[in-house]
Amino acid sequence: IHNKTTNHINQTYPTVMKNETSELNIISYNIHSCVGTDGQYSISRICNFLSSSSQSNTTPSILCLQEIESNTKHQQTRLWSASHCHNQPNEVASALQLPFVHFAPAITSVVKSTRVREKHNAEEARYGAFGIAILSKYPIVQVKELKYKRYGTKTLRNA
Repeated sequence: IHNKTTNHINQTYPTVMKNETSELNIISYNIHSCVGTDGQYSISRICNFLSSSSQSNTTPSILCLQEIESNTKHQQTRLWSASHCHNQPNEVASALQLPFVHFAPAITSVVKSTRVREKHNAEEARYGAFGIAILSKYPIVQVKELKYKRYGTKTLRNA
């Protein structure tokens, strides 16, 4: 049984009533750009794994994903990734029925035709973003992104 309440931005969300018990299931996972250890790119395989990895075999309440991509053009974004035109955060959220999504790109990136180096944060890299995401069945009401300084030759990081 759910009761409806309205928050400060005039949207209605379900809330748990006091006499109802609820389980909060949080999963954090590095999806490696949806590329498995076999080198195959598959969003559906990642979704199947995430939905079955919960202790109660239910979709997680909150899913924190690292190494996730959002491409607006068909391209290869990271050296280990596949060429695709997918918004991975939205596609995973849709498959797992997690309606609230926040994607925080750390970099924009594209693999050059030589396939031996990446081009970061340049005009030609604007179609591919790489970073972290939070997917939730609950509204994400506040976000704070942290950008870390570059460490040696490593790509920029965020939290």
